[in-house]
Amino acid sequence: MKSVFGQLHRDRETLAEAERAEVVHVEDDIICLEQYGPWTPAMTKLAKLHRINALEIRETHKQEWPTLDFLGDLPPLRRLHVILSRPADLSPIAAQTDLESLGVMGNVEREDRTTPTVDFAPLKKVRQAYLELAAPTMSILQCSSLRHLWIWNDCKPWLKAIDLSRLTKLRELHVTAWAKLTALDLSAQAELESLHLEAIGKLKSVALHPDAKVTALKLGGCGPFRIDWDRMGGDLHELELSGPLRFPFEEVLKAPELRNLQTNGIRTFPPLKFLLKLPHLERFGYFTTPPGPKFIEEDWEIVRTINARHRRN
Repeated sequence: MKSVFGQLHRDRETLAEAERAEVVHVEDDIICLEQYGPWTPAMTKLAKLHRINALEIRETHKQEWPTLDFLGDLPPLRRLHVILSRPADLSPIAAQTDLESLGVMGNVEREDRTTPTVDFAPLKKVRQAYLELAAPTMSILQCSSLRHLWIWNDCKPWLKAIDLSRLTKLRELHVTAWAKLTALDLSAQAELESLHLEAIGKLKSVALHPDAKVTALKLGGCGPFRIDWDRMGGDLHELELSGPLRFPFEEVLKAPELRNLQTNGIRTFPPLKFLLKLPHLERFGYFTTPPGPKFIEEDWEIVRTINARHRRN
């Protein structure tokens, strides 16, 4: 996911600054207004003056926006990232029919589940979406134009299944922080290339389209789920594993085309000499809190040997 979802812009030119706001030129023809706190008429004027086509806004506690209706006064937006401090009516977002990227963070649903639902069907150009999937936002799954999707169900977990059958063009899917999800049906996603599954403690199975070639997989905290190496191993180029592992680390040999192998939170490894059997592996990374992984000197030498391949290439 790119900057619309809160990552730092690599190249940015500041066009204007105001209290709690900045207008920046980023990524080719994207003019973005970044603002936090109460929305004011001055912000609308600033947006029109610079003809923005992207907006990143954040509510602050006890200074929430009365509504999101001010979105209708802005120039057409291609990118929108909203951080809410309380559930709100999101229907003004659906009126931004030029949106290509959408991010909604914060609490999207009231405890009594009376938050209005929104129909995202008019967003026929949207390619990226990043939001909590709950009753108010469920219609994002009807946006068949989506290529990249990041969803979670963490605030008030209740969903046990996801219907992704309309999203036949998905290439990248992140599903994280989902307490009750047990199965993931991706049999409609023939173009899927990247899959990120994390903190899904009851996940048991993932069904893939026969033509899908998942080249990048990130996996951690997924309970009984195990990688189907016979189905996925031959396509994997990138693999990231978060500990604790529930299968022998040596199973990564079942991904013979692996180029990039990363680990997170794994302290104890078997002797790493077996990694040299992966002919294309040129990056091996590890992250743990101090004091770090328990490697013997021979293991450190193997790590250096593998990572030196990348420098040569």
